[in-house]
Amino acid sequence: AFSYAGQRCTAQKIVYVYKEVADALKDKLVAQARELKLNPMINGAACDFVQELVNDAVGKGAEQVVAGSREANILSPSVLFNVTENMRIYQEEQFGPAMPIVVVTDENDAIAKANSTKYGLQASVYTQDIDEALRIADKLDVGTVQINAKPDRGPDNFPFGGTIDSGQYMQGMQETMDLMTSGKLTEINLHKLV
Repeated sequence: AFSYAGQRCTAQKIVYVYKEVADALKDKLVAQARELKLNPMINGAACDFVQELVNDAVGKGAEQVVAGSREANILSPSVLFNVTENMRIYQEEQFGPAMPIVVVTDENDAIAKANSTKYGLQASVYTQDIDEALRIADKLDVGTVQINAKPDRGPDNFPFGGTIDSGQYMQGMQETMDLMTSGKLTEINLHKLV
């Protein structure tokens, strides 16, 4: 979520966590986020936008467990806990150093909430249960699912792309060749030759 100050398309945008492990995850994230020193964002307007989203979430009841500070175009990390669907940071891509955490009740709740946004580039599923990981991965409406790894572009030979407002096509060697060529179909209707 915080590499390149969150300004990369594959940066973690929302974390969905099961209620029974939410506090433990929050504690780990808080400790790590407080240690980070980030590079500047692209400009002041980008910083302003991220801060607007954070302020909106806090104003609507999110708990800011790590409060970002600002110096010129440098925003320190913000971690928001108990983010809900009515908050702008849930619906809009922050593209900055803010990590919204959404507490979910179970696997189905996580899938439904993850699929309720208009973005679908990548997702990560962290679990020790490979069957659970594959079930969730199959139901997520995204271009790529990383299992037990952060969202990432991956090697250049891997297809890359998203769904919904995150893209319409996959990029990659074979996918690009398919897009740049046109096929031809010839049908032979043998039953009409007799």
